[in-house]
Amino acid sequence: MHNAITAAWLRELRWAKSQIKLDAQTITEGVSRTRSLFQGDPAAPSIFNCCLDAIAGPFHQQCQDKKWGVEIVSGFYLGLVCYADNYWLFATSVEMLQQMTHAWMDMLQGVGFHTPHDGLTWCTTCSDKTSHSLLWKDHVVQRSPRKIGFKVLGAWISFDNRCETELSFRLDKAWNAFYANRELLCCQGASFGQRLRYLEATVGKSLFWGAGSWKLTRAQRERLRGTQLRMVRRMLGARRPPLEDLESFCARANGRAVNLLARYGCDRWDISQTQVVLRLDGLRGSHWELLS
Repeated sequence: MHNAITAAWLRELRWAKSQIKLDAQTITEGVSRTRSLFQGDPAAPSIFNCCLDAIAGPFHQQCQDKKWGVEIVSGFYLGLVCYADNYWLFATSVEMLQQMTHAWMDMLQGVGFHTPHDGLTWCTTCSDKTSHSLLWKDHVVQRSPRKIGFKVLGAWISFDNRCETELSFRLDKAWNAFYANRELLCCQGASFGQRLRYLEATVGKSLFWGAGSWKLTRAQRERLRGTQLRMVRRMLGARRPPLEDLESFCARANGRAVNLLARYGCDRWDISQTQVVLRLDGLRGSHWELLS
């Protein structure tokens, strides 16, 4: 990029500050930025691609000359994909991936990029029992097991497409978000409707990151719904009386939670996830009514 554009961008980032509004009376002081772009900045992918263009072209040509990558058509090889602050190397053998990795990393270092060896991972469709290993600067690059998959933009992609790892990862993130905002979510002096909206705006956003690609089973949808009901019960401060058995308490508390969700117009999370998938597929309105 031109030096003038780079300097102007850095100036705006250093001058900008962010404020977090907790409620009408509580607003944090301005938080200055020390690195990176703003979260969700639409220019970020373009800047990333612009920075890598200088080496992506020569590397692509090297892939054609040395026949690195996956052969898409006769004589044309796909060896590199750059997408939204991620780069991916495609190889048909560990030996080829080793050579591609060294060539790509050398090119990255030549233009000022730095990737620590402990931040690298690799994956393959081969069985986990195979003894393949990948080295980078005498360090063994960790392989992601098949049952776990690999992380892309905050989402876990698994080879079996069962979403179990991704769902567990997102549920953990949701509970972290819940406890981080517990003081407000469980505040009995605040309106319950406002607290429900805050739950959707914080915990819900964290949970449904990338949910448009999930293909959940019935049991996984029940996990989503159960998590939502447990959080609502904690927001209500529900406690089991000494003489009431656990099954009766859960049935009574869940019934109250369901009624409150309906009263304030909040969708069940298992239904919300289905809506996200349908919106991603371009289905809206009457299509959703028909499929529900």
